[in-house]
Amino acid sequence: DALLEHDIRVQMDFTSDAISGQIKRAQLERVPMMIVIGKKEVENKTLTLRDLDGKQEFGVTFADLLKKIEMLKV
Repeated sequence: DALLEHDIRVQMDFTSDAISGQIKRAQLERVPMMIVIGKKEVENKTLTLRDLDGKQEFGVTFADLLKKIEMLKV
């Protein structure tokens, strides 16, 4: 809900597939930015960003995510 409040389009994958399968599906759909939240991210209260090229950024806070998205909007 917090992303939607910032006018950020979001689609969530709640399938029972493994995270690797969900990531593969998103790559095939050419999703430009994925937010991955697994067990480690929940424990650390962070998230992992993954772009279309497969580049990953670990340990991203929600505030950092919002800053990155705002920079992309410009």
